[in-house]
Amino acid sequence: MSRTTSDSAVSSAAVPTTVDAAVGPLTQKAVDDASDAVNKKYLADARNIVLGLANLLLTSKDPQDQAVVQLLASVNLGMRDVQLLVGLAAALMTAASERDSAEAAAREATSRLETARTNLHDATTSFSNLARGKLGPRSPALEKFGIKVIGGRKGMRRTSKKGAADKNDSGSTEKDSGAAPKA
Repeated sequence: MSRTTSDSAVSSAAVPTTVDAAVGPLTQKAVDDASDAVNKKYLADARNIVLGLANLLLTSKDPQDQAVVQLLASVNLGMRDVQLLVGLAAALMTAASERDSAEAAAREATSRLETARTNLHDATTSFSNLARGKLGPRSPALEKFGIKVIGGRKGMRRTSKKGAADKNDSGSTEKDSGAAPKA
């Protein structure tokens, strides 16, 4: 087995004397509670190896099992590997928990941001509408607040339809007002 942690980190831990102690935090509940399928699979694989190896090393008295233990020991597989797998599994569970907490915090922050944005938009829109209502939609005073004046400057304006007659402020066309047509 490839050692990815230092031997001193594994050897400094107390050697478990029971299967439950060997399994440590790598319980079936921990596997079931894994937040995604990849983590669940890796944790389940590690748990199966840890349980099998811990049972062989700590509880089995069967001569065939003891022969397997001797074969595994000949390639340096033993209780240190149980401890290594449990430690790596615990690190995976911690990292997944931290990631899940960060994702939850990001979702909460995004929700707060959207609420704050909506509240600010509603307040500025309300102010703009009230100011337009009190000052009039074309009041130059609106520009002091950065509010667009509706309809542009006073006087003549074009309608939205192409070729339609120009209207004055009263809504009547030049033709209707009795003014001479423009040349």
